[in-house]
Amino acid sequence: LQVYFDNYAGVRELLFQDRDQDYCDFSSAITSKDDIKPLIESTDGVQRRNAAFHAALDSWWSNHVASIEDLPNTGKVFELRRQFLVSIADALADQGMLGLHQIRGAFASYMNDLAADFKSIAASGWGAELIPEQDILESQFPEVLEKIEQEQARIAELEALFAAASAASDDEESEDDEAGDEDSTGVLPKARVKLLKTEKKELNASIKAMKKQVKEMRQEADRRQESSGSDLKTNTLRAEASDTESESLAHYERVQEIDAELARHTKLESELKKLKANIREVEKQKDDLVEAARAKITPDEARQLILERLQRLLSEQYDGYLRQRQRELIAAVENLHNKYAVTVKQILAERDAQADQLNQFLVELGYE
Repeated sequence: LQVYFDNYAGVRELLFQDRDQDYCDFSSAITSKDDIKPLIESTDGVQRRNAAFHAALDSWWSNHVASIEDLPNTGKVFELRRQFLVSIADALADQGMLGLHQIRGAFASYMNDLAADFKSIAASGWGAELIPEQDILESQFPEVLEKIEQEQARIAELEALFAAASAASDDEESEDDEAGDEDSTGVLPKARVKLLKTEKKELNASIKAMKKQVKEMRQEADRRQESSGSDLKTNTLRAEASDTESESLAHYERVQEIDAELARHTKLESELKKLKANIREVEKQKDDLVEAARAKITPDEARQLILERLQRLLSEQYDGYLRQRQRELIAAVENLHNKYAVTVKQILAERDAQADQLNQFLVELGYE
């Protein structure tokens, strides 16, 4: 651990507090093992050392990027690789964060991964075909990427709502929870949608039959009124027609309620379909935009974009090694926590408490 503490200033003081000259306790900031990882990652000492490492890496890049820019003239990719393995080790070893084999190994992997790119630069210069589609869109059409990201985020949000509603419908004990979710999100389980549509269909059929029945009863009441005047049967027919009409109205109001409930669900369903259709259309347009942009990019613009990508990938390569170093520190501290977070004193106290409880049970059972 001392090696990590030497690299990351302030980490030891943040994680541990001295009990005496021989022993340490975990600091009050660590209440459980889960606190260790975020505490280490957010420590100023860790962030400063990582920043210093990247500053040294950026400085190395600035001092040697001219050799990459000259590749179309020299064509010596292997020679460049050999020189860079030596110079980057010299530039980063003093940081004390990675060993020589790690520094060289990371750079060798970087060169191997991009071997085709470097060979193409050496053979053909700074062609726009070397620029990945994503990089072209970011540089030439950032608004297209932003729109895609926003719509994909909304699609993910809607799909999560529909998935949650379907999952809830599978749990017969969650009916109350489902109602709350429907009110707040508007998304209904598939079974609920099917049930409501079936109910609406039956109600509409019933309303249609009732309207016909009301019409027939009133026509019959009118005929009886004309032929024999008002009598009990005529009045009964008119009363039944009114009752049936009231029932039909109740059915109609229920249909309106169903429509309102389905409308929110259907609106979200339509939005999801439209968003997916938009994504497909934008994806088609994206290919055309990329090809058109490639044709317009000058060799100087292509060189700049390619170099930015090469530098970014180099930084990401070493980021992986720096994160691994942090994980090693985190694992070491977590291992200590597993062993020593609970003191012998606490263990003995818990043992005594359990023994006391057992004795009480024995007394209650009449054994003592």
